[in-house]
Amino acid sequence: MLVLTYGVGVILYCFNKIVVQGKPEYLLLFFCLFAPAYTTILSLAYQLSGTPLLVAFFKYAKEVLTLGALAVFVFGRRKPLDYGVRMYSLDYAIMVFLALALVFALMPIGPSSFVNKAVYFKNLLLLGIMYFLGRNIKLSYDFQKKIFNAILATLVLAFIVTGFEKLTNTHFQSIIGYSAYNQDIMDIEPTGNYGLQWTFEAAGGVKRFAAFFHSPLALASSMLLTLIVAFALFTSVKYRLNKLKYLLLMLLAVMCLIFAYSRAAIGGIFLAGVFLAFTFGYRKLIYTGLLSLLVFWLYVVFLAPEDVRYYVFDTISFSDSSSLGHIAEWIEGIETATQNPLGYGLATSGNVGGVDEDLQVGGENQYIIFAVQLGIPGLIVYLSVIFLTISVSLRAYRMSDTRQDKLIPLITASFKFGLLFLMMFSNTENYGNISYLIWWFAGTSVAIYSTAKYDSSLKFKYATN
Repeated sequence: MLVLTYGVGVILYCFNKIVVQGKPEYLLLFFCLFAPAYTTILSLAYQLSGTPLLVAFFKYAKEVLTLGALAVFVFGRRKPLDYGVRMYSLDYAIMVFLALALVFALMPIGPSSFVNKAVYFKNLLLLGIMYFLGRNIKLSYDFQKKIFNAILATLVLAFIVTGFEKLTNTHFQSIIGYSAYNQDIMDIEPTGNYGLQWTFEAAGGVKRFAAFFHSPLALASSMLLTLIVAFALFTSVKYRLNKLKYLLLMLLAVMCLIFAYSRAAIGGIFLAGVFLAFTFGYRKLIYTGLLSLLVFWLYVVFLAPEDVRYYVFDTISFSDSSSLGHIAEWIEGIETATQNPLGYGLATSGNVGGVDEDLQVGGENQYIIFAVQLGIPGLIVYLSVIFLTISVSLRAYRMSDTRQDKLIPLITASFKFGLLFLMMFSNTENYGNISYLIWWFAGTSVAIYSTAKYDSSLKFKYATN
């Protein structure tokens, strides 16, 4: 009951801030506070009420608040139709991506029903709206602090819950009615040895924990973001006590990753670490990382227990059951994309809302998911969105004059770079706790870059006059 009270409180608080007080930026805080526990709240709502009506209230809160924030921004201006902004390549790439998805939603392409395609397009459109709002709403430094504190508070709570799961060897999802919600509301049958889903266990039946998140990989993806946020704040503070605080938070995030048993997230952390090392010019960190890999490999080969050695070798060779499952999904998706290079149809791949399980082709690789649905052109546009986001965020970071303006671009660029690896193993755009947040951050990064570029051009103009 406490969790549902929390959910209602967050919705009402953010509704008051967004709609009543006219502060659309609180939509970002809503996703920070609500999205991580989204599935937990829905499961408990169904467990306590036994009816889908209460579930629907929580389920569609994000759509209502997102549309409310958009309406407040558009119609809350003195001149709603007087809209001017400097356009950049990322803006055009996102517009093309959404336009292509709209064509596939409206045209009779693929086996999915129009309703399913509309639901899937709605999910993509929400990401576009988050980018648009981030592009046009300036976040105060105090509000940025609220967002970062919410992210770090989620980390602490996740560590407490995963610690409880580990100590009791009990999945939190087995307590909250997760399987009943999936079976009765989502029409997803339980799988695996623990009555949940296969994703909650690793090879050999080892339990993977997810705290209050949708899945262990959703927890791991969120911890990657939290690690980067903590590191960015670590680099921006001066006093040793503050630095120690953020180091401790990074350690908690690593512990959560261990409990989630996510190899993909570890690969993402390595990529993000390399990116940050090059960004800050920490060449010693790069050398230290390479030396650590060498030491770890020597340990595995000569000193590690046999089960650890087999686990590492199976991971590298993709020979364990989890890796084989990924490969099977990849092959199925690649074959479909090859046979339908212009797109098989919207809502035919992935595990997001709107995809009929009987029609699902592949689903454990974000790149292949869009290649199947939108064809090779759609994949190219999506890849352009990713790399333009990284590029413009990095430029915004380098061109910004203040530490506060550098934070969001640094977080966006490094997280997107680390996510390149995780996207090979999951439908990451389905993780609302990170996808909505990072699309808003991408828009903010472009706005910061635009301002910095305009200011630098003015300085050059005045210097030459």
